[in-house]
Amino acid sequence: RAPGRCSHGTEQTVPTIWTILAAGLVLAVVLPGVSRRPTGRGFFLSRRTAGPVTLAASLSATCLGASATIGMVGRAYRLGWPAFWWLGAGALGLVLLGLVWGPRMRADAGVRTLPQWAATVYGSPARVLSALLIAIMWIAVIAAQWVATATVMKALFGLSLGTGIVASAGVVSAYTAWGGQPSVLRTDRLQVLLISAAILTPMLFLGGLKAKIASPGGD
Repeated sequence: RAPGRCSHGTEQTVPTIWTILAAGLVLAVVLPGVSRRPTGRGFFLSRRTAGPVTLAASLSATCLGASATIGMVGRAYRLGWPAFWWLGAGALGLVLLGLVWGPRMRADAGVRTLPQWAATVYGSPARVLSALLIAIMWIAVIAAQWVATATVMKALFGLSLGTGIVASAGVVSAYTAWGGQPSVLRTDRLQVLLISAAILTPMLFLGGLKAKIASPGGD
């Protein structure tokens, strides 16, 4: 057997195994909630029972998505510190939201969404404007998520980009439509662990490799 062919097969098999394990973990998190479909406030707000750790994990999983990990890496390499504001501006907005507006929103039991709260404070035009802003801004973000997921599936399984987009969008849309906010929070906790591991592992490896090269005996 040619060594190159064996090595190529190993390179293809290892990522596939890890992908299957990750998919199994996601299913293990999602399936327990299938038989307990929430309704009303439980569907939209998880009955307001999510604690700080769960909310922090959910926000981290949302912010550390494809636009931050794939798109902004190259942009930061080219632009330097100005690229910080892609996430930095959002982080400042979240701080203001949590410290100023968040407590007021949670105090209003009848409010489920940001546009709904905007209407109670600033009137109906604010509800329409905020809903449009959220929809327009998130179209690009969600599109980046689907494309990034499809790119990974193409590299691992050879799926076309279109098939990967449909498959990933279908899975996420299905468990979100069925389980609502509780389902999203459960999967976000797992996703932030997987994303953190995927980011930190190469950094640790490259750091060790750099130290080895810099050592007197390094090649």
